[in-house]
Amino acid sequence: KSQLFLFTNSTKLGQLHLEERDWRRDAAQVTCPVLVIQGLEDLIPVASSREWAASFPEARLFTMAGSGHYPWIEDAGTFFPVALQFLREGWPQGAVQIS
Repeated sequence: KSQLFLFTNSTKLGQLHLEERDWRRDAAQVTCPVLVIQGLEDLIPVASSREWAASFPEARLFTMAGSGHYPWIEDAGTFFPVALQFLREGWPQGAVQIS
């Protein structure tokens, strides 16, 4: 059963290669599906979320146009249906696998 892993691309987790701790090794051990959601207007580059999603064995990236760092606040009408679809049914339309 899917579990929601909410990735907000915070500074602590988003800068995988710049932090003292490399989270990629830990991410590779996660066994549940992971949905990484990124607002395209976020000041943190989408490349960071792409790298984060690629670190998990079973993850996809869903980007949201018109929202920034807080997509669940800035566009709740898109964010919550996507999150619920992921939890109930699987990958939402528009979520892409990153390799």
